[in-house]
Amino acid sequence: MKKFNSFLLAFMLMFSAVSLKAQMPNLPAGSVATPEVSTAAAPVWYNMMSSHLTAADRQNRFLTLANDGDVLSSEKFDGGISTANQNDKYLWRLEAGPSGAGYVYIVNKASGKRLFGASTLASNWGVSVDNTGVEWKYQTSASTGQTGTTPNQYVFNFEGGTVHPLYLNVGDNTNSAGYKIVVFTAGAHNASGWFLYPYSSVSTSVNATKTSTSVYPNPFKNSLMVENAIEGSNITLCDLSGRIVLQSDVKMMNTEELQTGIYILKYTSKEGNQLVKVVKD
Repeated sequence: MKKFNSFLLAFMLMFSAVSLKAQMPNLPAGSVATPEVSTAAAPVWYNMMSSHLTAADRQNRFLTLANDGDVLSSEKFDGGISTANQNDKYLWRLEAGPSGAGYVYIVNKASGKRLFGASTLASNWGVSVDNTGVEWKYQTSASTGQTGTTPNQYVFNFEGGTVHPLYLNVGDNTNSAGYKIVVFTAGAHNASGWFLYPYSSVSTSVNATKTSTSVYPNPFKNSLMVENAIEGSNITLCDLSGRIVLQSDVKMMNTEELQTGIYILKYTSKEGNQLVKVVKD
């Protein structure tokens, strides 16, 4: 009986872990941002990832433009967008709208086009892009009363019509590029919204403003060195799910116990932040 109870407990814990995993968005490597409103002259670019809690096929879908910048859609990257897949069609910035604080246009880097919806837009209708765009009101998902939300998860409420709220999201239907981008009424999906990831180039070396710094060996085995790491810096190593696997304030990291695979090294100092893609053989 004792052996059976132990087995039952282990099964229940495993089931709970699987259930919890199914209820949490799979976050790619990098730091989720609090959105910053910027201008064309000084842009701040983001990757925007759908954060559906219950629809797994619509998690980890990134807002994008296809067909030469005319079709608004989404593409699924479970481990985040790699440098091989990254280009300007996935990058967006928030530009201040005329209604004041909290109201923005959502602008694409590749085309300069903005998210647009007609004044007749209703729940589960598709959103497009044009050169003018419409305003979106942004706020945290938690502030809308949704459950299951996480910090720095945001919703964008359509401000082009008279029906509110209509939140930007990934829909059920597809177009030539992938899942369509639509608007949903409040409560249509639990914890709906977006995570915004600041765009930065991932390379094999770190170039600080004042100190030339490199990461080696790459690929690595039992150790990883950040050459010329300055005093007070912080070095973090994450897997592609965004989980921190190592953290150090010294330039040499012991990596013997890490599994083989691809990691993202984040080097933080008073001179700024840098990301480096590294591989363990």
